[in-house]
Amino acid sequence: QKAASLPGFRRSSDHGLLPGRMATMISQMLFVPLALLIATMLAGCAVSDLANQAMNYAANQLGFVRADDNPAIKTLCDACDTGLDTCPTTCQGWLDAGANCDDSWNGICGTDHPSGAEFNDDQLKDTGADYCSPCSTAEGQKTAAFHSLCVDCSLGKCPETCQAWLDKGATCADSWSTLCSGSEVDHPQGAQYNSDPLSSSGAAFCPPCSEEGMTSSEYYDEAKDEAKDAYDEALHEHAEALKEFGEKHDEAMHEHDEALKESAEKR
Repeated sequence: QKAASLPGFRRSSDHGLLPGRMATMISQMLFVPLALLIATMLAGCAVSDLANQAMNYAANQLGFVRADDNPAIKTLCDACDTGLDTCPTTCQGWLDAGANCDDSWNGICGTDHPSGAEFNDDQLKDTGADYCSPCSTAEGQKTAAFHSLCVDCSLGKCPETCQAWLDKGATCADSWSTLCSGSEVDHPQGAQYNSDPLSSSGAAFCPPCSEEGMTSSEYYDEAKDEAKDAYDEALHEHAEALKEFGEKHDEAMHEHDEALKESAEKR
């Protein structure tokens, strides 16, 4: 039962064009462009799960696996190769290393799943809450997706545009600090950019969040929301300052009354 609940992930070192598999590989190569095309067409639609499956399949057949570029993930894959006892006991280890909830064993490691090849295509979000609690909720999947992008950026493989972030649920008001706060890495261009929202990153990197890319109502609604948040925060701070002043004033008045009372008693 534990074995069946583990995610499934293959490793690149065993991807080779063995003579006995040539006919199979030719058919796979013909299918891969179709899978990529389907994934591209579906990526912006409500059926993103189908797009992810197509991309996972294509990545597997072409040998594009995260272990190739991510040392932390490769370490986990190597550990699982020696047996289930050395695999992470929950999916958190994979997520911390940069996997996301849509990843399957095929898209991560590049070897057959230690529990059997029939689990190769299982995605982390399908392994159950006992093994992978973060991926059992929509919010957890969103957080994991952002963390995966943050880890990719820390490894020098940032998306070329902001669309990858927006597709995972980011908004134009989000910044590196809000999206990558748990990754403990600064903005790839420097910590001074950590708080810059996507809307200030320019039309070249983020067309949808630029003034040109948004309708005037969307752009100014976003600015209005940011201003309201700042105003609410300032109002709260002002109220707290008044409360503190009132408490200190009451305390001073009490001390004054006590002093007067003591003086009167002495007379």
